[in-house]
Amino acid sequence: MSRTRHTARRTRQPRQSLQSLQSLRRLGTKGFTLIELIVAMTVSLIVIGITTVLLLSGTSMTQHTTQRALEEQIVDGAFSYAEKQLRFAGTIEERPAGELSTFPEVGSVLYVGDTNGTPQTRGMLFCKKGTAAPLNALGDSFYTNYTVSLQATLTNRLDKKPAITLTVTLYNSAGNKVSERERSISLINATIGTEDSTVPIASPNLLYFADATEAPTP
Repeated sequence: MSRTRHTARRTRQPRQSLQSLQSLRRLGTKGFTLIELIVAMTVSLIVIGITTVLLLSGTSMTQHTTQRALEEQIVDGAFSYAEKQLRFAGTIEERPAGELSTFPEVGSVLYVGDTNGTPQTRGMLFCKKGTAAPLNALGDSFYTNYTVSLQATLTNRLDKKPAITLTVTLYNSAGNKVSERERSISLINATIGTEDSTVPIASPNLLYFADATEAPTP
């Protein structure tokens, strides 16, 4: 009777091994279905697309911020230079652009010109003192691909100090206005006139100014 039991035990072992082997084969052959692969690829593409859009948007915003900072630097620099030249002037008046070549020995002119210093409606800021050659106030490289225009309004009131409203406008290479500075400047040393007056001055005309110690040339 013990032999029969021993034989029965032996016959069970091969069956268990066969079942285990078949289970391992089924696990080894199990993989992703076609639908699962398509879903995974779709999700991956969506994630990649969103990441790309965010990166491009961030780069574009950085470039825009850098460009705006450059534009503000140019218009602020041009305005500050003009304001510094005019604030302590004793005399300020408009002169025709054609007078640049025959400019008198006394006083200076502030105007907008091209790279050669010829008066233009839009260009770079120039200053010419007496018979000296025109000086590019801020240098060619300062403007990059931008240009400026200069406008001013002289206001003389008997009850107040004379003032000048100065406007500097910045344009890009396409000729579009991108920035502007405007402020009224009190003329500390200017002579008070005998009547109220308002005189507009705009590029390409010359903005003539002379120190309080200088006699303006007619």
